Amino acid sequence: MKKSSASANQFLSLVRLAVPASATFAGTHAAAAVVYTDATATIPFNAGTISLDLGDGFGGQGAISTSEALPGHDFSLNYSASDPAKPQIVASASDGAISSFGSPVTNNARQFASDATIDASLFNSSTTSTVIYDPNSSTGISEWQPGETGYLAVKFVTGGSDTHYGWIDLTLGNDQSLTVNGFAYESTGGQAIVAGAVPEPATAGLVTALLAGSAALYRRRQKTA
Repeated sequence: MKKSSASANQFLSLVRLAVPASATFAGTHAAAAVVYTDATATIPFNAGTISLDLGDGFGGQGAISTSEALPGHDFSLNYSASDPAKPQIVASASDGAISSFGSPVTNNARQFASDATIDASLFNSSTTSTVIYDPNSSTGISEWQPGETGYLAVKFVTGGSDTHYGWIDLTLGNDQSLTVNGFAYESTGGQAIVAGAVPEPATAGLVTALLAGSAALYRRRQKTA
């Protein structure tokens, strides 16, 4: 009996060595999660619309379309009716918004680099429609220029009353075409998201593999004991 207890303690010691202290078992608590859609869609200059459903709208979570407006979509990218046409992004609901900057020119979309934190501080106003690039801007303060790729910061409400923050990976072509390279949002309402963040590999799978390896090592040690 004592030998069995000692063997169990030896196995537990091996498990403790194998499992990192930072590992978290799935299902132990509710955790924030990035919901990512790896999709590409392009519209040529001054033609068409890209519709995005980041959340759980009727278009389907993670849906994207250039052929039709998705029912219940969260954002659309197209061109303004002004002359000349300007690439823009529009939130489909009043509770959606795009991070923009104001004076001296209002409603200009901000551009963010990878690893930028997107949270409530980036949305000082409820900008539901904003120009991405204005070729006629005389102030030269546009953060987007043709040929650049960056991230748009957005927020929207889904599944109730919680505000979710997200990003859209966008390329403004040299010809002012628009290409969406992917998009994501944070599933936990009010939780910040990092631009470019994608879901991490499931920790539970890693822990299972480590436990299996520890058990095998333990059996080998028992045979040679």
